[in-house]
Amino acid sequence: MNLINLLKNNFRRIMAQKAVIIVAIIVVPIMIGLGVLFSAKAQPKAQIALITSSSKAFPKNDKVQIDVMTKKPAKSKLLLGEYAAIVEEKSDESYKITTLKNKEDKKKIEQFLKTDKITETEKDRENQRGIGTNILGFVTMIILMQGVALTLLFSEDKLLNTFRRILTGPVSERQYILAQGIFTFVCLYVPSYIAIVITKVCFGVTMGFDLPMLAVLIAILSLLSTSLALFFTAAIERET
Repeated sequence: MNLINLLKNNFRRIMAQKAVIIVAIIVVPIMIGLGVLFSAKAQPKAQIALITSSSKAFPKNDKVQIDVMTKKPAKSKLLLGEYAAIVEEKSDESYKITTLKNKEDKKKIEQFLKTDKITETEKDRENQRGIGTNILGFVTMIILMQGVALTLLFSEDKLLNTFRRILTGPVSERQYILAQGIFTFVCLYVPSYIAIVITKVCFGVTMGFDLPMLAVLIAILSLLSTSLALFFTAAIERET
């Protein structure tokens, strides 16, 4: 019961901190959402030079950009990374593909031109997980900083000697720290996870992790941030 009362008291006190509420509920989720969105969208497309005299429409994909031309570009553009492949369409509608990529990538390019589909390989899934790792790195930075900001109630209690008065009552030191930890974790976890879910579902962002796995990863980051924030607040006399 004492733990529940402490949590209720913390939520009532934080509601009076308008600046903290705006940052925690509005600013931080927006930053996370934008960071996730731009990190995923920033992945470059594979540029393919397609040499053809045909006027037919060629397939489109968010991972591939086809530059249709009538004159074959210099092979040096492959070395410079300007193009991932140079594709020449033959009279029988087959394709001659020149690329520095491996045979698997070469087959994927040919398959895409013929069927408008790209078969996902284990390498592609690893690349997606790499995108997700970069996104989680960005989210980690925000969550760690926000964790320290959300322990201001603990700092206030220390500064105003409220902490000592609380401990003279029926509340133990363990209950007080546990209440602060639960409060900080909830305020970190809920807005952060909701922001990522909305970005992933509404904007179709590919992160390499499904929602249950993201829930676990964000929970771990929130626990880490909560632990560090409580440690810093307990070790430092004043909030700086």
